Amino acid sequence: MSDKTKKPVAPQQTGNSRDQQHRRSRSNNSKKIRKGTKLHSVISHLVAGNRLHRFQAEKICHDHVLPSTIAAFQREYGLEVAREYVTVSAYNNSTVIVAEYWLPESERKKAAKLLEVV
Repeated sequence: MSDKTKKPVAPQQTGNSRDQQHRRSRSNNSKKIRKGTKLHSVISHLVAGNRLHRFQAEKICHDHVLPSTIAAFQREYGLEVAREYVTVSAYNNSTVIVAEYWLPESERKKAAKLLEVV
């Protein structure tokens, strides 16, 4: 027998975790997203009902770090961005798996209010 023991794994958080509740309670939905910013470009694209993955974000929104932009948006404004992993074409006929993001209808309406001119 081996003396090695397995470390317990922490349970995964559910949709109603304290962290998510805290994020929503401290969200600043009265703060608008400045026009001309990378965040405004990305969120405008998603509000229009489009989906976006990192390579599209480079071309369309000039965003080189889409996952970080999405994370910052969720953290700052408390809105949830849906995602799924998709396989896309890459260099030299290879493929790569990336996250594709979109705003669900309920979140799209809230995000649209953040883009309005004050």
